[in-house]
Amino acid sequence: MTTIRFTADIREDQTIHPPVGVHLALGKAEVIVLQPSDAMNRKEPKREYDSFPAGVPEIAKDLAQFARRQNPQGLPPDLAMNHDHYLHGAPKGIDQP
Repeated sequence: MTTIRFTADIREDQTIHPPVGVHLALGKAEVIVLQPSDAMNRKEPKREYDSFPAGVPEIAKDLAQFARRQNPQGLPPDLAMNHDHYLHGAPKGIDQP
């Protein structure tokens, strides 16, 4: 699935109009609507990675959240510990200190 982000106009007939220059493929699309008036009145929802230890960079938290949303299946349980083995064929355990 390709993600395209833009600000659109929603007209009285409830149609969504992307800005000029944004070209979308015909067919169905998943739409998530974030409207400024809603965002101002609600408290920001707790992010699923707010429990990370202090000092973890935001980019790492964002990548972890992205990975969780991808719902990977069939990956080896030791992938994190042996990623060089699975990516490059190195012996298992080479990533360990």
